[in-house]
Amino acid sequence: MILRPFVLSKTFKTLTNTIPLAGYSELESRSLISITGPDASKFLNGLITSKIVPSSVKKNLTTITESSSESIELSENQISTNNWGVIDEDEYSGLQKVSRNGLYTMILNSKGRIYSDNFIYPYKYIDEQFRSKNSHYLVEVDSKLLNSLNGMLKLHKLKSKITISKIDGIKIWSIYNENQQNLLYELKQNYFSPEINTSPEEALENSKRFLMDSRLFQVFNHDDLIGFAFDDRSPEFGLRLITNKSPTSILSPQFITEANQVPEETLNIRRSLYGIPSGSEELTPTKFLPLECNLEYMGGVNFDKGCYVGQELTVRTYHTGIIRKRLTPVRLSLTPEIDQLEFDNNDPVVDIIPQGLKSIDIQKEQASTGEDLAEKAELVVSPFGKSKPKKSSSGTLLSTHGNIGLALVRLEDFANEDNKFFIEIPQSDRSGLNKIYVKSYVPYWWPTEDEN
Repeated sequence: MILRPFVLSKTFKTLTNTIPLAGYSELESRSLISITGPDASKFLNGLITSKIVPSSVKKNLTTITESSSESIELSENQISTNNWGVIDEDEYSGLQKVSRNGLYTMILNSKGRIYSDNFIYPYKYIDEQFRSKNSHYLVEVDSKLLNSLNGMLKLHKLKSKITISKIDGIKIWSIYNENQQNLLYELKQNYFSPEINTSPEEALENSKRFLMDSRLFQVFNHDDLIGFAFDDRSPEFGLRLITNKSPTSILSPQFITEANQVPEETLNIRRSLYGIPSGSEELTPTKFLPLECNLEYMGGVNFDKGCYVGQELTVRTYHTGIIRKRLTPVRLSLTPEIDQLEFDNNDPVVDIIPQGLKSIDIQKEQASTGEDLAEKAELVVSPFGKSKPKKSSSGTLLSTHGNIGLALVRLEDFANEDNKFFIEIPQSDRSGLNKIYVKSYVPYWWPTEDEN
């Protein structure tokens, strides 16, 4: 069981009302890599933290096993010669289903640290000829990591029968509507429950039925939708579309309209309010552990799958339950009296924070007691003279958007609600330092202690 302190202030969805309640934007910061071939499914499954192939693969479908009623079973021939989709396993019930929806995941390095955050999409979303094609997937990645990830995948290819290539000219869209989250939940229950998606054939038919539901879609050419995913990094967070058409020509007017187009920065602000990291600017490659960045909360890791790169440390951390740091949303202020988490671009602190501020140490404010003052004044004796004790860090500010941001915080320090935290940044004239207070919040969607 993974424990976390509950004294941190808890955020709520209503605090996102300072940005539009619905919006869509092209994700120009994201790119796509194509992976196709007889070994594409197994190749990806050995690299990502999610499970996309069944727990057991039969030589043929006439084999009977005791686990047949508990998990999806596909033949080796289906996995290697069919463009069948992915396995999607419920993190709570363990029930599996075949799906043509994309899913969230991460790629780690051999030491178990995050290399990139990704969405994996079966290509195409509706493929009537899937039985006569090899598996084909699109890997969404931060554009700044496109070339390096493409090179890494080719290094891991070895003798795998796959083709890896960068994809140009295809747009990735992110769409959300705070007022329609119940609809998204209902649609998932209606069309994508494990009970009715036990084979690639059922997954295809249910995906086609899904696209005919007028509550979310208008009538459109299904070939225009290259890839689709529910963005469930937090419950019903939004949608992901891979298409060169505008989302307004695919989604229903009740869900999204032309007036809802927003800049990508608005999506970044919303992500920060929810406590969701993305991209190499926040998830610096090879620096952070996936569970520190809440990958299990975001449904992006499977702890029962077979081997994958970086698995050992990830699984050991999960089972020991020792996670000393967590990534959380934070609010910045010029005063220590900070109330709720809320984006306010008119906050005076915005004029002081440099644009793109990141990777700044967070310090704990020391109480001005006699004992503390004596400790602060104490000098460290070394062969090279005397120096002040080195300040210990209580976390790292990873990114900022106005008066909010994301930070990796030390739970032991932030568990005490009486503690005050701050960062220091140079004044504009370099004559001194500005002290900016930092308050961390627990996202409303994190599981409670009893749910872990």
